[in-house]
Amino acid sequence: MKKHRAVKTVAAISKISSVLVFMVAAVCSLFAQDGVTVKNTFQNWTVATDKDAMSDEVTQVILNQGTASLNNVTVDASPNFTIMCTKKRISAGADIEGVAYIPYRFVSLDGSAEITYRFDTEKQAIGFWHVGSGNLFRVPGNPRSFIKKMEDAQRLRIAYSTVHGTQVIMSFELAGVREALQSTECKID
Repeated sequence: MKKHRAVKTVAAISKISSVLVFMVAAVCSLFAQDGVTVKNTFQNWTVATDKDAMSDEVTQVILNQGTASLNNVTVDASPNFTIMCTKKRISAGADIEGVAYIPYRFVSLDGSAEITYRFDTEKQAIGFWHVGSGNLFRVPGNPRSFIKKMEDAQRLRIAYSTVHGTQVIMSFELAGVREALQSTECKID
């Protein structure tokens, strides 16, 4: 199932403008198209590659499907953490498919929201993540720095509150991210 989702995700990437890069996880329901290959799976990560038929641009996606809870109750939702490289640019973000809750604490007109995140048992941090359509959250700051932290961690939790007071928590097991990155042309150094 995870491989199939990654294939469907990559198929849509070549058609998305760079501004909407994080819609990759939201398009998991699209059907696979020619040119998409699932390269490999590394523990919790699936790597897929797509070569655009018109431009020959290669897009690589590294996808992790996590778990979600609402007010500390696990729900049947499909949160995804996605790392994407196109032309040696790296993007990273998370979405929660199946749960259409909007973060409560928007802080600016550019669509940023206050999101709490935590690696392993470290102290939680608050970042201002850009929130796009479909509850797609782009990591705060430099994606390369965030990904480097992921390589040294076992788990990432992302949490926020909705306008209805519901606490949404996405949890991702990070084992295998270093190997997944090394199997691609994505360079984080």
